[in-house]
Amino acid sequence: MIMYVWYILEGIVPNLREENGIKSKDHVRLGRKCVVPMVKRSPFAGAIEASLRVHGTKLFNAMPKSIRNMTNCTKEDFKRKLDDVLWKVPDEPQMRRYTSYRRADTNSLLDMISLSSVGLYELDM
Repeated sequence: MIMYVWYILEGIVPNLREENGIKSKDHVRLGRKCVVPMVKRSPFAGAIEASLRVHGTKLFNAMPKSIRNMTNCTKEDFKRKLDDVLWKVPDEPQMRRYTSYRRADTNSLLDMISLSSVGLYELDM
């Protein structure tokens, strides 16, 4: 999902409909961040939360600024830098009788990125 959001932002693949598409904003201090749409409570809220437009943008925003700000580079360069970051994120799947040793609620990247062996500030370097 992170790669596909980056592809959209770079214009490599077409964006969703313009009014509902993935958009980003550049901030002086925070760098490029995607706009995460609000999800209204409805019977379909779970499916909407899991969509590329919502979940994909949250994953993209969870990446360090150095990854989010990569523009005008090759796909291979982006993949290499993304892989370097993801390699440092712990993987703690839920196992019977070992859940008390877990440091996060889930094994989702959104929960685990803050537990990486080097902090996010160090990942930006």
